[in-house]
Amino acid sequence: MMKAPIDPAGQGGQAVEQLDLGDVVAHLATTMTTIIGPQTRVDVEIAPGLPAIYGVRAELEELVLDLVANASAAMRPFGGHIAVDVRAGAFGVVLEVTDEGPRKDPRVFGYATGAASQRQRIGLALVRDVARRHGAGVTVTSKPSSGTTVAVMFPALGTRGAPS
Repeated sequence: MMKAPIDPAGQGGQAVEQLDLGDVVAHLATTMTTIIGPQTRVDVEIAPGLPAIYGVRAELEELVLDLVANASAAMRPFGGHIAVDVRAGAFGVVLEVTDEGPRKDPRVFGYATGAASQRQRIGLALVRDVARRHGAGVTVTSKPSSGTTVAVMFPALGTRGAPS
């Protein structure tokens, strides 16, 4: 079930705040290494001077960890490399998580239950829902034998699409 868009005024009990997404991701670096398999390496790159976004910190942390967990699962049982990149984009901040796993199913955002690949779809559906509540868009680029990149584009404060 999708929650309503976040309210920057903080109504509804959500802790909405002005955030630096780079700080949110940096804070999770140690946690990321504990949720991936021992044969997987995660590298985090955060550009300096990122614009601020409005967000619910706990939801953004969940989004980042879900993306990393999905990337790790895509490379099991052999492991590989995950790159987490946070940088300024045309209208805000871009979070990209790239893995070396096989191509993702084109129905990647559907909810499902059962096998591991279907559980990945649940995680990405939740990522999509959290992104939407934050006014963000999500794209998935996947190429056979070269991995998948999930990009989440968050609007900066004061731009069209940003919570006001």
